[in-house]
Amino acid sequence: VGHSQALQSNVKYAYGLLGVALLAVVSRPPTKSPSTAPASGPAPAGGARTRPSRKGPEIALLRYTGSQWQQVSVAPAPLTGVPSVGKIAVDGEKIYVVLGRPGRKLLAFESGTWSEIALPAAMTPGKVLALTAMNGQVVLALLDVPAPGQIGVAGHAAGKWNKLQPLRSGADAMTWTAKRSLVASRAGDGLAVAWREGTDWQYARFALSGQRVRAPESILADAGSTERANKYMDYFLMGVLMSLVVLMFWPGQTVRTSPFSLPEGIRPARLSKRAIAAVIDIAPFAVACYLAAGRPDPDVLYVSIRDKAVPARQVYSLLGALGAYAIYGMVLEVLYGATLGKKAMQMRVVGDGGRRPMPREVALRNIAKIAELPLWFLMVVFPLLSRYRQRLGDKIGWTAVIEVPPPPGPEAPESPDVTPPDWFSPGAEDDRRDEKL
Repeated sequence: VGHSQALQSNVKYAYGLLGVALLAVVSRPPTKSPSTAPASGPAPAGGARTRPSRKGPEIALLRYTGSQWQQVSVAPAPLTGVPSVGKIAVDGEKIYVVLGRPGRKLLAFESGTWSEIALPAAMTPGKVLALTAMNGQVVLALLDVPAPGQIGVAGHAAGKWNKLQPLRSGADAMTWTAKRSLVASRAGDGLAVAWREGTDWQYARFALSGQRVRAPESILADAGSTERANKYMDYFLMGVLMSLVVLMFWPGQTVRTSPFSLPEGIRPARLSKRAIAAVIDIAPFAVACYLAAGRPDPDVLYVSIRDKAVPARQVYSLLGALGAYAIYGMVLEVLYGATLGKKAMQMRVVGDGGRRPMPREVALRNIAKIAELPLWFLMVVFPLLSRYRQRLGDKIGWTAVIEVPPPPGPEAPESPDVTPPDWFSPGAEDDRRDEKL
C-alpha cells in the first residue's frame, strides 16, 4: 500500500480492518536527544543542525485511506511502557491493542482517548494467540494458561473479566504439544484453532465458552494436489483448443465455395426447443458432477474459481463431467443424429445441404461446446444472428439443428357415394312409382 516513515523495516506493527480503511498500530522507539554538534562540511546559515526527538516509546495509530497514511492518535509513553505490538482488534469504533514483552498490556482506543484494561494475574504469563472483539466484548486467547499446553479464553465486558476457561472437548481440557505451529482467530461468533500434527494441519472450532463445537479435521492435506489439479484444468482447456484447430484443418477436406445452406422445406429448430433439449442432456452430468465434488457451497466455489484454487476433487469432477458430456453427444449424434434431449424435442443434427453429418463435423460441434459453456452469452448471441440458428460450434462444424417433421398419419378410407337422389328433379315421380312396384 505504499511506503511510510512509520512503517520502516525496523518498526514492528500489527494491523486490522476498519470499514474500508487499513488500520495499523506501530511501535516507535525513542530517538536520541537533540544534537547540537556541528555537522561535517560548512554549517548551514542560522546555526547548528538539529534533529527531532521523542522522550520515550510511543504507540501510533495509523489509518490508510485513499493513497496515504494518516496518524490518528499516539498513546502516551507512560501508558505503553514497552513498544511491542502484539494483536489488534476492532469492534465498531473501538480499537483494542495488546502489547507484549516483558508483561502484557491491553489498550483500548475510543473517541480519541487511550485507556488500559487491567489483565488478571492469571492471564499475564500466557502467550497471546488471538484477540477479537464483538458485541461490546473483547476476547483474549492465551497459550499455556491455565496450564502448560492449554489454551485459555476469557472475555471482558462491562468493566470486568469473565472466568478464564480452557478450550476443551466435553469436560476434558485439550492440550497441545506442537506449540510453535498453533494459530488462532475469530470464526463467526467463536474461535478457530489450527495446529500441525506430523505433516498434516488440523482445524477445530470452539465457542467463546471454551467448548469445542466442531471436531478436528485435516486441512491443507491436498494443497499440492489442488495446485496440480488446477494445472490439469489449464491443460484440459489447451487440449480442447488444440483439438478444435486440428479438426478444423484436417487434411483431405474439400474446399467450400458456397455458404452453408439447407434445402427448402427444412426448418431450423426453435431456440426454445433447443434450450429444453440442452437442459435434458446436461442435467444428469451436472448432478453427477455436483455429487462427485462433495456438494460444494456456491459462494466458496466462486471464491475458489476466482482465486484459481479450486480443490482437486472438484476439478476432477468437473473435467470428468465435461469429457463425458462431449463423448455422449458425439456418440449419439454420429449413430442416430440426435441426443436424447433432441430426440425428445423431435430435432436432429444435419450437415450442409441437410445431409447426414460426418464424424469430424459432429466432433467439432461437441468439442466446441466445452469452450462455449463458460462463455454462455456466445451460445445466446450466435443463434440470434445466424440465418439457420447455428451456435458457434455449428458454425465451426458446418452443422445445424433442424426440426423433424412428424410422421404422416394413416390415410382415411374413401367413403362410399351416399348422395341422395334429387326427389324434386323431372322424372322423380316416375322413379318413386317404380320403387313402389
